[in-house]
Amino acid sequence: MSFIPVFLAKLSLAISLKLGIDQLSKKGYMPRSTYISRALAALEEDDLDGAIHNYRLALKNKEPDDKTEMTREIISCALDNRIKKLEDKISALEEEKKAPFFSKKFWKRKLMGFEQDKIKRIDQEIAGHKKGIEVLENLRQQLNEPV
Repeated sequence: MSFIPVFLAKLSLAISLKLGIDQLSKKGYMPRSTYISRALAALEEDDLDGAIHNYRLALKNKEPDDKTEMTREIISCALDNRIKKLEDKISALEEEKKAPFFSKKFWKRKLMGFEQDKIKRIDQEIAGHKKGIEVLENLRQQLNEPV
């Protein structure tokens, strides 16, 4: 009979501790290594938002050190790689869209209107990639902003 109240008391204590630690973690009061490891884990999972968020929590109320600077460089390199890949895709699509003046492809497009839907699709894809680059640049600004 006394087992149930003791169990419920231990359960409520465990839940309240878990919630308290979660709140401390969200506010940036845990050790810096916690946030750095979370940032690197988020990068491994391809989550740039989570990586930047945890990096910024690592800097909250603390001065940057070598580990945080190295983490910032790793995140920055990941952003650079993604931007470079998108720029490469855009240039490849631009090349696919272009046709030399003396080519058969150019005159088919010019005179007969062939492949107009393909060109529209390529333009939409290019616009999407440019929007992706804008998002990545905004993430870079968040990374470099003071906390």
